[in-house]
Amino acid sequence: MAWYEEDKPFDFDVIEFKPAKFRFGRDEFSSTVADIYINGKRFLDAVYGYERQYIQEHNLECEAGEYCLLSVRELYENLYQSYKDEDSDYAAVFGCSCGCTECQPFYTAIDVGRKVAVWFDFYGEYRPTALKYNEMRRYIFGKEQYFSAVARLGKMLD
Repeated sequence: MAWYEEDKPFDFDVIEFKPAKFRFGRDEFSSTVADIYINGKRFLDAVYGYERQYIQEHNLECEAGEYCLLSVRELYENLYQSYKDEDSDYAAVFGCSCGCTECQPFYTAIDVGRKVAVWFDFYGEYRPTALKYNEMRRYIFGKEQYFSAVARLGKMLD
């Protein structure tokens, strides 16, 4: 699937991962988590903003999800595994605010081509079925920049 035309100028999205601290559930101490930024803006805020707007425009009786950032290790493994495993097109990029990723994960499909990596087809598991993410924009990253950012995320584990 062609996400852009290779012979025309294209402004790729830029992704970066920043370490942050988060206290899960009843934990006494904060853990290091990875905050996702796309084009200098916090991706979690973009997801919340999209959900709030969609809920309001479609008169749904639910609230925006309560997601939390994943640990550096979990996010790195999810992103790396989605590329490595041909049977896994989706990666969880957020977990539930209780600290258990499986409780209410938020996923993106990841498609890697010759020159691009694309995040698209988002969904929040266990969210109301009326809440659709098909209107949420896709993010098209230059492949080199994307994998460089994921590699830097992996170096946060050291």
